Amino acid sequence: MTFILALTALLPHRASGCEITVKSLYTSAGKLNADQTSYLGADQTVGEDRYGIAAIVEVKGNASQPYKIRFEMADRVSETTCEDLTPGTYSYFKSFPMPTDGPIRARIVVDSEHRSGDESPEDNRREITFVPKPPAEAIQYYDAKHHAAHQSVRVTWSNARPTDLDLYIPVPTDGLSQRVVPTAIHESAKLEIAEPHAQPVFHIKLPVTEDSAIFERTFNVEARSVRSNRTLVDAAPWADAAALSDEARAYLASENTIPVDHDSIAKFVTAVVPRDFRSKLSPAQAARKIFIAVAKTLSYVKGEESCPNAIAALESGRANCQGMSELFVASCRKIGIPARTVSGWWKQQGVVGMHTWTEIYLENVGWLPEDVTSCNSMKPTGDTAYYFGLIPDLNQRLIMTKSSTFKLNSTSTVRELPAHWLQIAWTGVAPKVTVLDTCRLVSP
Repeated sequence: MTFILALTALLPHRASGCEITVKSLYTSAGKLNADQTSYLGADQTVGEDRYGIAAIVEVKGNASQPYKIRFEMADRVSETTCEDLTPGTYSYFKSFPMPTDGPIRARIVVDSEHRSGDESPEDNRREITFVPKPPAEAIQYYDAKHHAAHQSVRVTWSNARPTDLDLYIPVPTDGLSQRVVPTAIHESAKLEIAEPHAQPVFHIKLPVTEDSAIFERTFNVEARSVRSNRTLVDAAPWADAAALSDEARAYLASENTIPVDHDSIAKFVTAVVPRDFRSKLSPAQAARKIFIAVAKTLSYVKGEESCPNAIAALESGRANCQGMSELFVASCRKIGIPARTVSGWWKQQGVVGMHTWTEIYLENVGWLPEDVTSCNSMKPTGDTAYYFGLIPDLNQRLIMTKSSTFKLNSTSTVRELPAHWLQIAWTGVAPKVTVLDTCRLVSP
């Protein structure tokens, strides 16, 4: 008897007749009904900043103690504690940043730790799966934002002054996601076309009279976000290399930092996609598997600790945005999907920094953007490909170049810099060079 009483004392007190039931779970934008006690239902649209779900929970009788309410969406989780122990009908809402196209599983679990005294907990949870409404076309660019961009490149040298100093810097060009209007160009700028991807480049002669030189330029930029229709994207067929356009076919080859034929790339791809992937998966489906694998495999690092290319990333398990993107690109090229890196400036919470993301080419669809580093930042645990075919903040980015490297027919010694979009050349004694490249994006 003493043992039974002691055990009873350890168990939570069960309030007489307490019963918790999740009556409904539905997608919502978080807007209240006219009664101000429940939420309006709403369809979600691909590309919204957040997806929301709402639940109606009925409580009969008094709960014995506070209990937790757990919301789940894909592999995102949020918990709150209900302190109100009285009976009634309650409405709860939760939204998640969800840069993906679905299908998306959503779930609510009330009192998973059984603290309330609920006598039949089997009905205190509910689950739905929803698919956000896609655009009508396979790829849609939307929500244009205007920016005034100002880029400044300062080159300093020590231990020796070069006789001549040349700066090669890509020219941002118009595309589906951006329109660029230069407003001020350096007077010595000469336009050249760099191989292998016909990248327009400014060649600028920098003065060497001091211990540093500065190059500045300004643009007006209209940038757009991007979203896609998963059904149409997944329907794109495999294409033989011979049938591809010259532009797309060029993005199947190896580059210095994208060694497509390296054994490590082959091993990585073999572990991710099935042997007969062309008969089981579409190009987009295969790329999505690779994308998630890269996001899960690597840990993000930056600065001096970064591993800024595909092989270094695989060998160390660490990479910056460049390394992650190049591993994804190399793996896609390995199975016959044209892919390329995209580099430029990204404005986040008022701060502008360099960033690299990617695009894959799909037959009858075009170039589909992805950002594997942003997916990695979500720390995915399931099979949700965040930022694949959907980059809601692409309208906060200025694209500088769409390739990992570019080559110029220069007679000088050319040194490629870590940003990939800057190169310098000099004549005379080789100086010790430091380059500071900054950019401002100002929205009206």
